[in-house]
Amino acid sequence: MARETQTTSQKAPLKPESGRFYGWVIVAVCTGVTFVVTGSRGSFGAFFKDMQENLGWDRSTTSGIASLNTVAWAVTQPGIGHLVDRYGPKRVLSACIILLIVATFPVFWIQSTWALYLFLGLLPGVASSGASMVPAASIIGRWFYRRAGLASGIISSAIPLGQAVFTPIAAFLVAFIGWRLSYIALGSALLVVLPFILIYLRDAPAHDELPASERPIAAGFGNSGYSSGAGLTLAAAMRTPLFWLLLLSQTSCGIVDTVVGIHFIPFVSDQGRTEIVAAFLMGAVNLTAVGGSVISGWVCDRFGRKWALFVMHGLRVISLPMLIAFGLTSNLFWLLLFIPLYGGTVIMGFPASSTLVARMFGVRSVGSVYGSLQVMHHLGMAVGSYMAGVIFDVGGSYYPAFALATGVAALAAIATLWIDERRTPYYEANEMNLR
Repeated sequence: MARETQTTSQKAPLKPESGRFYGWVIVAVCTGVTFVVTGSRGSFGAFFKDMQENLGWDRSTTSGIASLNTVAWAVTQPGIGHLVDRYGPKRVLSACIILLIVATFPVFWIQSTWALYLFLGLLPGVASSGASMVPAASIIGRWFYRRAGLASGIISSAIPLGQAVFTPIAAFLVAFIGWRLSYIALGSALLVVLPFILIYLRDAPAHDELPASERPIAAGFGNSGYSSGAGLTLAAAMRTPLFWLLLLSQTSCGIVDTVVGIHFIPFVSDQGRTEIVAAFLMGAVNLTAVGGSVISGWVCDRFGRKWALFVMHGLRVISLPMLIAFGLTSNLFWLLLFIPLYGGTVIMGFPASSTLVARMFGVRSVGSVYGSLQVMHHLGMAVGSYMAGVIFDVGGSYYPAFALATGVAALAAIATLWIDERRTPYYEANEMNLR
């Protein structure tokens, strides 16, 4: 069967390298959508205090909206992935953007706690899940092969960039017009990206539209296989060691993300720096992540996806102890060294893991497989944030949390070395009739 697919692939006409490849239009649309969705709906912190004071809530009630949003985002990822696999990324993405828009404008007049939880927490959480990297992973898997890492890296770089751009804008607007109008103003940006999705986004290339450089060269992923939907089901993918290695990588990534992301500012301020300085340093970490995402994509295409994952976890093993060194010495040098080394890893995992899923399992169930991995990533985030808080409350120090996060990253780095990109489960499934 694999040989027959390979023969068909070799006979398929190849589009010459001259001319414009429409795949880069797809990348531009996905990048713009990610930038606006992440920025406009990921700036909750800028609304927090004004919302709390305006509604007369306590902090736990206000924080509950963010928690509900995150939980809704996480638990719906596999379902969203299934919808993407069944109906296509464009339909799911369009529907979720429309849901985000519909959920935005009632915020202007609703007052009850349950309604605000619904329109600020639950509905945006579900909709953002479908406007996330799962549809992007699926669509890039259909349009790219050799440069899939670079394409994914460009798209994922919009996550920290969107937060870096929209958060100060949100804070500025809140100061002048309040949190409700500010929330609606930022949400209105979604009206701009929707027409681009409807007009320019396409789920998959036409039969002979891929240039030669983006044609899979291995058996089983020919013109009728890789880009049009062949591959393993989620159940079959879960029976492979590769799935569990990626699951370990994603869980480790989530744990470390929130140990640093949630507790970095309190840790730095505990060392005698102001919260403004700490927030500025955290912003520098996010900006560094933009370059790290693109570099990760290049590493994927040039050296292989496992090495991009290994570099990500390895840099975390190197950089996390620098936080302990800063705490012990109060020397700002360690923080300035930590920022580029750790910051470059913040989004580095997406280009590697998403394209590895498409290449190794086939594009049939990219949404379902990658969505399932994302659930563990977010559960890891929940564990990391809570674990670090408990460790500090018990011992009065973040040092054990940073040390534990270093160990988790080291374990994931070692695990990635077991990934063999030459042994593709999809091809083995052809021989074993697992599909």
